[in-house]
Amino acid sequence: MYLEEFPSLTLGLDGHEEQWDAVPRGLYTTLEALSQERIPNRKYTLDDLEGLIKSLVQKQRGPGRFLVWGGSWSLIDIDEPAPSDVRVDFIFFPTYMVVSIMSLFWRRFPERAASIPGFQAALHNGCHFASARELQGHGMEGDDQRMEAMRILNMGKVPQYLAEHVDEHPKCRPLYDALIQCKEEIRKRICGIPGTLLSLHQALSILPGKSEWKSESDFIWKMQEGETYNCAVLVESPYSNPPKEERDTDTIANEVARRTGAACILGRQSRQLACYTSWPNEENTHLVTRYRSIVKDIFKKAEVINANGEAFLPILHIVVRGIKDRYGLDVEIGTRNGRSCSERVAEQAKDILRTAIERNRGQWKRCAIGVDTLFHGGSKYLELNRNGDDTFQGLGENYQALEIRLSRGSRKTYRNEIIEGLCALTEIYRKG
Repeated sequence: MYLEEFPSLTLGLDGHEEQWDAVPRGLYTTLEALSQERIPNRKYTLDDLEGLIKSLVQKQRGPGRFLVWGGSWSLIDIDEPAPSDVRVDFIFFPTYMVVSIMSLFWRRFPERAASIPGFQAALHNGCHFASARELQGHGMEGDDQRMEAMRILNMGKVPQYLAEHVDEHPKCRPLYDALIQCKEEIRKRICGIPGTLLSLHQALSILPGKSEWKSESDFIWKMQEGETYNCAVLVESPYSNPPKEERDTDTIANEVARRTGAACILGRQSRQLACYTSWPNEENTHLVTRYRSIVKDIFKKAEVINANGEAFLPILHIVVRGIKDRYGLDVEIGTRNGRSCSERVAEQAKDILRTAIERNRGQWKRCAIGVDTLFHGGSKYLELNRNGDDTFQGLGENYQALEIRLSRGSRKTYRNEIIEGLCALTEIYRKG
């Protein structure tokens, strides 16, 4: 029958597989009926369906020792290692079905969806998690399971949801890219294939032929686009994923890059679990190495660094971070006390952001902006990017890096003004 509530607790692997089979069956039955508009009905009302959605939002799994990404609806313990086939059956397929159910609920009952606290954040975190295996199955059944995953997502009109929201919500990007890749693979196999695969290809036709973004397990990024400038601008959000996420920083960075054509990097790991913005150490070396490689690829494509990796044209690097409201600042600009950015550029950023935020605040409420007043002037990697270390050739004096830390209140209330201010800073920098 239709599922009425998602289970609160997960169980270990030993002896529980049959018990947990009931939940995927209930999810699939509910999704199928919802997609065919057989529910809600008199026996399973809209209030019953909304109760299920609320339980899905509340019981979304966070990260654990084994499952380091949050956002799933795992049926097994996220702290307990599991073989690949169990992960596919009891972590990923339940997540695909929940994402589809929530996508359909949003499409059919948008007002109800909007009234549920945390609904859209849970859906987007679920989309982000669902991309982790790029929809791949396990073993000899891997290709068939990938087709089944796409069929489930298509039942929930997830491709349409992603196409409508990907530009505004970066957490949708990796699954969007994975579906584009699936679309291309289906296209290559489309001659002489069953009708199910043909219908999947038709459903994915709303997606573009390829994505300008690249997605990996740790980062999502894109190159600078548009006309050739005598400089490069990179916008970055390192830590927008739970736990301890810096909420909305990815949305701000993504929107600035979208409007200006700047390059963009979005980190996919939690700062609690994988910190790449500090000094390199044994735990983060792989992240730091990959991050630096991406940065150099971006600047090489923009033709602003030489063969040694040193910038010969100006580079502006804007890192969007978050701070709590308790510090008494709306914005904190970090330059590592002048070691990652000149005073002139920092003051310019300060003036532009103050003007943008105060525009709608009224004359009596000033915007509190600090420069190098917190966190020793910002993240350590800013100056390492500029000055280098034992394993990395720094980008040099033409590289200007600013860490823009935004209070929770500012991100919520003045997000549009902040985006406009950072876009203005980008355009002013390009004009020299």
